[in-house]
Amino acid sequence: MGPDTMGAITGHYSAGLGQVIYVEVNRANSQHIYMGSRSGGLWRTNNGGSTWSHNTDFLPASGVNAISASPSNFDSVLINIRNASNGTSFGIYRSTNGGTTFSVTPFNPTNPSLGFGGLGSDFKISVIKYHPRVPNLIFVGTDRGIYRSTDNLQTWVRTNTAWNVKDIEFHPTNNNIIYVYENYYWGTNRNKIFKSTNQGVSYIGLIDLPGNANASINIVTVPSLPNCIFASSDNGIWKSFNEGVTFNTTVSPAPTGVSLFYATPNELDTSKYVSGYVDLFKSNNGGITSNQCSWWSLGSTINHGGFDNQSAYNLSNVYVHADCNYLTNVNGAFYACTDGFFM
Repeated sequence: MGPDTMGAITGHYSAGLGQVIYVEVNRANSQHIYMGSRSGGLWRTNNGGSTWSHNTDFLPASGVNAISASPSNFDSVLINIRNASNGTSFGIYRSTNGGTTFSVTPFNPTNPSLGFGGLGSDFKISVIKYHPRVPNLIFVGTDRGIYRSTDNLQTWVRTNTAWNVKDIEFHPTNNNIIYVYENYYWGTNRNKIFKSTNQGVSYIGLIDLPGNANASINIVTVPSLPNCIFASSDNGIWKSFNEGVTFNTTVSPAPTGVSLFYATPNELDTSKYVSGYVDLFKSNNGGITSNQCSWWSLGSTINHGGFDNQSAYNLSNVYVHADCNYLTNVNGAFYACTDGFFM
């Protein structure tokens, strides 16, 4: 999808332009997209990826791994600025004009109320999320716990300080229910999702996902099935139909040759899944079985066509760069952030 201007491929069998880490798609207009890169800042398109704008070179670091646009105004967006090498956060910045200009929020290393981040720190932010329906309620997931703000990130309360938060998702209709995953390496929570029933003031642990074996878990909720939780990891796919009271195992362990590092259902038809990491796989039966749908090596000319890397790249409609960093589905369309492209 872009930014995609590929010149001559001089030799490598897995051509790419750079690591793409995260994407935020406007649910009201999918032509509007923000994309965060490991070392190239934030990019925005207003035409579905045909052209892109970029205005973050002046910020104190070049990595953008977490993005959250206001549910009521996609032009108002929060981004985490981080060191491209070690992931240290330099604070959260806000744009109110669609990414044209940015200003630092109070959530930054110079604010004594935060006390983390910047040079000499290893403070990391993994996720920023606006509540989709409660105005000004924002959650920041970090390796020092969860920060909850009720005033659009002017102030906050820090909870669960030992958590290394990786994912935050919301119940599609119940404003009070929030799901969180944390995977502190030395902790005991790596096989379970946590649930809040009071808008993130406190959390309770759900049951361990059988067979997960400490693999990192991804959470998905979809508007069409509001009481469902779709969970996945390298070691399986699980589904709850009762807001996490019980989970059914769809598949565990992953089928031979299939990667479930990310496994995401189509939110309009949850029988359709896309999963993967190095290559991508698709399923039409809810993830029970999957077939490969992309090939990361241009040397596989039997899959791409052509006779060398350049002609294979020019002809292929199944080439996706290796290493999927983020995979999501918005309004029935899948979006993949990889180490080489945004697809």
